[in-house]
Amino acid sequence: MNRMIHRLIDNAKDAIEDVNNNKNDEFYEGKKAAYYEMLDSLKNDLEIEDADIKEFGLDIDLDAMIEDHRAAF
Repeated sequence: MNRMIHRLIDNAKDAIEDVNNNKNDEFYEGKKAAYYEMLDSLKNDLEIEDADIKEFGLDIDLDAMIEDHRAAF
């Protein structure tokens, strides 16, 4: 599970870069939003289970990621 989540985070970073390189392209905006939704759902489920989100690399501000294309993880 750890490996999959870290891969999703890496893919989300790539999606943010794609948005930065393709301004006003709804496809890339949608792709970024999809990664946000996946990571947010996983983070919420892990918090409900009282799991250590840091262990999974999800101790990041996902809202900042979606709000600011330049946001770093």
